[in-house]
Amino acid sequence: MKLPLFGLRADDFRHPLDFEATTTLKQIPGLPVLIRSLLGEVGEQFFYLENIASSIPRRPQSTSPICTPATRRGSRAGCGSAPALRSPRP
Repeated sequence: MKLPLFGLRADDFRHPLDFEATTTLKQIPGLPVLIRSLLGEVGEQFFYLENIASSIPRRPQSTSPICTPATRRGSRAGCGSAPALRSPRP
């Protein structure tokens, strides 16, 4: 059974030091707007490009010298063909 809790705010659950630090930062003129604009525009573009770059399959010729012996060992061990190489980030 869910019980609605009226009158609670997000600030009621914050640590006192976090609340104090956030309040201090909000007092700097223009800082909240600057942070929102940076995270909104620049951050979105960064994560978009990172996502696109991590999904590009790579050819064995474009891998580092460390990766090539590992893929050869995997195919020799009977694991079938070497998997498509992708960026190490998920």
